Amino acid sequence: MGHMGGHNLNKEEHRMNLLITTSRNKTIIKKCHSCGHIMESRTEVQKCAQCNKPFLPVNYHSKETAKTSLDFYDQFQEAEELSEETLVRGIQVLW
Repeated sequence: MGHMGGHNLNKEEHRMNLLITTSRNKTIIKKCHSCGHIMESRTEVQKCAQCNKPFLPVNYHSKETAKTSLDFYDQFQEAEELSEETLVRGIQVLW
């Protein structure tokens, strides 16, 4: 009992495995606020693929001001580092 297909996981262990797997596969879906183009990426999009409108990093206002352009680009995060609460509703979503 409790042994299925060679795996001996209880419900909690199975749930944790699913959470770990899905958190590693997050995708950012972003709509350009200028032209409306929809983009998907595993990292924050830096500019629109359609109209080239540049974007700020999601947490730009809560971070230190970048001193160099390299520091600025380091502020763009991977999808796994973001949470729904930090995204702009109607413009971005984590999937």
